[in-house]
Amino acid sequence: MTDARDPRGIVNFFVRYLVLHVIFLVGLPLSYAMDLALIYFFGFLGFFTFFQVLIAITRKFLEKAGSWKIVAIAGAVFSDVAVLWFLGWLIGGISDGPSWGLVTHWLPFHFVAALCAWGLREFFFWLSPRDTATPSAPVDAVDPAVTENLTSSEDADGGMTKSRDPRGIMTFIVRYLVLHVIFLAGLPVSYGMSLTLTDFYFYGFMGFFTFFQVLIAITRKFLEKGGWWKGIAIVGAVVSDVAALWFLGVLLGYYVGGPSSDWGLVTHWLPYHFVAALCAWGLREFFRWLSPRLTATPSAPTSPAAPAETEIPGDSNIADAPTATTGVIEADPDTDTDTDTDTDTNKQ
Repeated sequence: MTDARDPRGIVNFFVRYLVLHVIFLVGLPLSYAMDLALIYFFGFLGFFTFFQVLIAITRKFLEKAGSWKIVAIAGAVFSDVAVLWFLGWLIGGISDGPSWGLVTHWLPFHFVAALCAWGLREFFFWLSPRDTATPSAPVDAVDPAVTENLTSSEDADGGMTKSRDPRGIMTFIVRYLVLHVIFLAGLPVSYGMSLTLTDFYFYGFMGFFTFFQVLIAITRKFLEKGGWWKGIAIVGAVVSDVAALWFLGVLLGYYVGGPSSDWGLVTHWLPYHFVAALCAWGLREFFRWLSPRLTATPSAPTSPAAPAETEIPGDSNIADAPTATTGVIEADPDTDTDTDTDTDTNKQ
């Protein structure tokens, strides 16, 4: 039932993408109230599209969509036309500009950002083959006693993957730190493009980048198996932002000056990082709540059936035969099972 509704994960991708559209548009008036409207507005140049695609793509989409992936991504990016037209209409009300100006100038950047995000998700997917090994592994015709214990054991590979990262915490931390490096590497790139873009990019470390770091770094295993360790892992990851903010403070003190610039960003911006991380965590939990079919399969308990039913359901008569007709089986090993069951009936 659930797979028939969305066998390739495309519907889930569209829902996530459009939900993030609404979230970013709601953030526009909030940024205006915080005097950050101009900086936030340039996020619609393609930065928000990058994170929308990066977050909206699920593992099922990467595994099952096939050639439909590029079609779905292109179709989702085409929905940005309405958003850009609306933003152009807002600008037109202020400066009498054309409503379609942002569509024609900014939409190509959206496609480039979407392709980059898709490539990054494919890279993350390639880095974690253990997430795809379990559902795609065929079940061999082996002894029933071996197949019965596969679910109770750690893994089909001897439990190595689960023992390495049973709650998905290490994967979360590694992804978070990798995104740290990516965002810090983007700072000199933005400086090389233009000073105005550097100012815009610099304010991303106020907490916007932390929001996306947590949103991208959280995996499904982390949500399912993390338990009360989820809060500790997220807080610990955000504490690592102290080093990044201190480094940015050193750069700011070097170029701008000020005696307290080194730790000024830490004391002023770190609380925003915690708020952004909690909001991202809540949004991931909301996405997980929207798609319960993704968590239903691994968490479904097996019914406590009888041993005779679970071992070989179709050969229950053969399993019962040795208890009543041991002598018959020893005398004639080629006796048919129907004869054995008839003998059991006569004895009863």
